[in-house]
Amino acid sequence: MPERVILGLGSNLGDRAGHLAAAARRLAASDGIAVVAASSIYETAPLGVTDRQPDYLNQVLVLETDMPPEELLQVCQNLEQERGRTSSHRPLSPRTLDIDLIVYGASVTASPSLILPHPRYHQRRFVLLPLAQVQPDFRDPVTGRTIGELLDACEDHSSVVLQRTPEEQPC
Repeated sequence: MPERVILGLGSNLGDRAGHLAAAARRLAASDGIAVVAASSIYETAPLGVTDRQPDYLNQVLVLETDMPPEELLQVCQNLEQERGRTSSHRPLSPRTLDIDLIVYGASVTASPSLILPHPRYHQRRFVLLPLAQVQPDFRDPVTGRTIGELLDACEDHSSVVLQRTPEEQPC
């Protein structure tokens, strides 16, 4: 049975909306992956950055897949590189495309390359708001908290501005 997977996408360099749309198309065309929901696109200021960077466009995708988490992570990293992301993956650096594996079913795991659920997603309003839009019944696999409870507890009060609804997004 396929697992329900939540990905967080972000871009703050180049054709930001184009990078998000290309990633969604490529994931949907990948063997063993079905994109079942896409949130609206939101614009946010870079988190925790002291140097000037362009604002991000962020989106959440919900997938179903039988692909193991490490293999899905590799698919996402390949997509990032195809869209021009450098392999340095420096935290808080600008990027053409960033794809975070937020939740993989009910999996709770930690390896050198992957921690599930994503260790900071519940601290990021730019993940929680789009997640609430596409998964209003979401519960954290570790704490059992609802998406509403996660949003209420989130200390990130940065602006998350709706830019484009799924209907307005290019195919």
